[in-house]
Amino acid sequence: MLLEYLKSAEETTMQIKGGLLGDRLITAQEISVLAKLPSREELIAKVVGLLQSPISGLVNVLNGNLQGFVGILHARAKQLEEGG
Repeated sequence: MLLEYLKSAEETTMQIKGGLLGDRLITAQEISVLAKLPSREELIAKVVGLLQSPISGLVNVLNGNLQGFVGILHARAKQLEEGG
């Protein structure tokens, strides 16, 4: 938020020279990189989405195969009922 303000403010003499992250000094460039990172919640949501995608794909494949099998059984049962 501070970086956004500094970019939008036209008449400011304030500059970021560096910062402190934990017990480590970081440069203004590192602060800029950190400011562009998504929030923790966004990162967690992306990871969950990436983990969920293959699972839902597998469920869809298995469900399709199961529906096909049930369709074949239904057709065969109907054929047997008709005397075939």
